Amino acid sequence: MASSAVDAHTDSEDEAASHPVEQKRKKAPPKERQFSEVNRWCTDDHSKEQIFSSIRDNIDAINRAAGMPKRIVGLHQDRDSRWGVFSCRRKWPSAKNTIMTYMLSCPYRDSHGCECEIRIVESAAIVSMSVSCRHTAADHHESRDKSKKLKKHQLEFIAESVKVAPLQVHITVALIYLLVCLFVEFVYSADRA
Repeated sequence: MASSAVDAHTDSEDEAASHPVEQKRKKAPPKERQFSEVNRWCTDDHSKEQIFSSIRDNIDAINRAAGMPKRIVGLHQDRDSRWGVFSCRRKWPSAKNTIMTYMLSCPYRDSHGCECEIRIVESAAIVSMSVSCRHTAADHHESRDKSKKLKKHQLEFIAESVKVAPLQVHITVALIYLLVCLFVEFVYSADRA
């Protein structure tokens, strides 16, 4: 009545043999970006406040050329003011902590797919700013908005209604507008189908 280890099978082994092992999906390789240097500052000649003020002015000029407003409705108010409306996607130090690199992205990156990025390299002696894929007004058009959140014009309407009538029940106004927008989108998608 001895059983050998070779003949012993369990139910879990049979199930594992019948179901192929699911492999993890590999991440897509990062896109190759070509950065062109916009400006470079020597820290001996300029203070940190002057450098970051110039960086903010350059970012504002890029945004004005793209037709972006200076203030965007719906952005978090606690974002780093050094970068204006751009958000810091990543930052990393060099191997010996002598150079800090910041990657900034357009606030419409996730919703509209805008690929504009700014790289700021900060060392003890030099701070440089480079831009990849300068954005245009066409990159931020409403037709490119693929997000499932409230759209730009919906956020602007809600913000305006709160400013116009702050003592009224602005939540009711916002909810009514949101329901109307969702109903219109539902009817529009049903007509397309």
